[in-house]
Amino acid sequence: MSLPQNNKQDPEYRRLEREGRVPNPGEHHAVRTEAEEALFKNALGSMELLYSMGNTPVIVLPMDDEVAAGTAYFSRGWCFFEFALAFSFGNIANAEIHPPVDQMRKRAADLKLDTVDGFKEGFQATHFTNKGDEEVVVKLFEQTLHEKARRPTRRWTMTSP
Repeated sequence: MSLPQNNKQDPEYRRLEREGRVPNPGEHHAVRTEAEEALFKNALGSMELLYSMGNTPVIVLPMDDEVAAGTAYFSRGWCFFEFALAFSFGNIANAEIHPPVDQMRKRAADLKLDTVDGFKEGFQATHFTNKGDEEVVVKLFEQTLHEKARRPTRRWTMTSP
C-alpha cells in the first residue's frame, strides 16, 4: 500500500523546500498532481483502517540501522501512528522473525502505545513534514481506540455486492 509522494530527492524540490516555497500540486514535476493530491488527502482521513482492521497482518519494515541506533522510526509521526495502531490491535505480523521490529514492539509495550494517554505521551517526540498532520493523527488514534473499546468483538468482513 502506498500513497503518491512528493519526490523529495529532486534537487530543485529540496531547494524550494529549504526556501519555504514548496510548489502546489501540479505546479512542479516533483510534486503530486492535483488528482494525486485529492486521492492523498482522501486516504489520510481513513488511514487508520489499514492498521486497525481485525486480523489484518501488518508487516513493519523499518531501516534496521535506525532501530538499532535509537528511535528514528518512532520519531516520524506517521510511522509512530501506524505502528501504535497495529500494536494496539495485535496486527504486527513480523515481530517474531525480525528482531528490530520485536525491539520496537517491546518499546511500544513499555510506552503503553495501546492507550490514548501512552500514545499522546510518546507522540510528543514525533515530527511531521506537513504541519497539519499532527492534529489529524491524534484525532484518528483517539477515535479508533474509542471505537475498539465500544465494540471489542467487532470483526471486519468483506461481502460481495
